Amino acid sequence: MASPLGVASAVKRVFHYLKKMKHYALTYGDDNTIWNTDLNFFCDANWANNRSDQKSIRGYVTIIAGGAVSWSSKKQQTVALSTAKAKYVAATHIAKQVLWHCTLYQELNFTPHMTSIIFTDNQAAISISHHPD
Repeated sequence: MASPLGVASAVKRVFHYLKKMKHYALTYGDDNTIWNTDLNFFCDANWANNRSDQKSIRGYVTIIAGGAVSWSSKKQQTVALSTAKAKYVAATHIAKQVLWHCTLYQELNFTPHMTSIIFTDNQAAISISHHPD
């Protein structure tokens, strides 16, 4: 258990830090990009990186006005038999995020300027998404 003097010292350091940082702020873009309501989605997967179970790691990030607003990185539930399938699964999961963000925009009465695009770096996964049959 921490001593009361150690806790008091830590609390003092935190308040000292906050006092020094009170003039700093997080910003997203400049005046031209802050009102940009376009959504950019980026996803990727690391095919069968884990040798013990052969499952891929997928990840995505959502960018609004130049800043990340949501992101995730998780082990996929299934074993993908190729890089294309692993990246297609990652794109499928981010497609759910696209729908969620578009619904949120509608509830907030924002109108995106263009269609949401999912960016991925695998031509085979892109082709599968265009022609899933």
